[in-house]
Amino acid sequence: MKDFDASGASCTPLVLLFDSMVWDEVLVNSRLQDLLVFGEAHGCIEIVRTHVQIDQNEAMRTTKPVKFTEINGLRAQLQEKDVPTEGFVLGVSRLGQAKLGSDDSNLAFEELMGNQKRTLKNASDALLAVSAEFGQRFFVSGDQRLVDKSVNLGFKVIPLSSFEGWLGSLLASKS
Repeated sequence: MKDFDASGASCTPLVLLFDSMVWDEVLVNSRLQDLLVFGEAHGCIEIVRTHVQIDQNEAMRTTKPVKFTEINGLRAQLQEKDVPTEGFVLGVSRLGQAKLGSDDSNLAFEELMGNQKRTLKNASDALLAVSAEFGQRFFVSGDQRLVDKSVNLGFKVIPLSSFEGWLGSLLASKS
C-alpha cells in the first residue's frame, strides 16, 4: 500500500472501483461519505466507474426514484472518472465503453463466474471485479462470494464490511 509523504501535504492516490451496492452503504453512512469526500479532495483516493455501475443505478430510476436521486447526489459530490470495462459481455457491455478482454482477463472472468447461474447480474459483477484488477485498481464490494473468489484470484479487494475502517486508517495521518 502506498504511504503519505512525510510532510502530510500529499499522497499518491489509491484508485477505487466500487461494486454498485457500495453506494447503498455510503448513502446511509455519513462518516463514510465524509471520508470519501475528504480522501478525494486531498488526492489520497480516486474513484473510477464504468458504464456498468451507471447502468445498474439507472435501472432503479423508476423502481426506487428517491434512492436513485440520493445516490446520484452523492456521486455528484465526488469526481468519479469514467473508465472502460476490461471485457465485453453481450447484453451488459456497451460498444465504445468496453474493451475486448485479454486472455488473462477473460480467464479471470470465467473463474469469477464459475459454475453459478449465468445471469447478466453475475456477469456485470464479474466484469466490475475484472475491470478493477486489470485496470490496477482496488475493488470494493459487499458481495462476499465475489470478494472471496476475487481474493482467491489474487485481486486487490476491499470487502465493504471493512472499507470504512480501511479508509479511515488510510486517511488518519491527513486529519
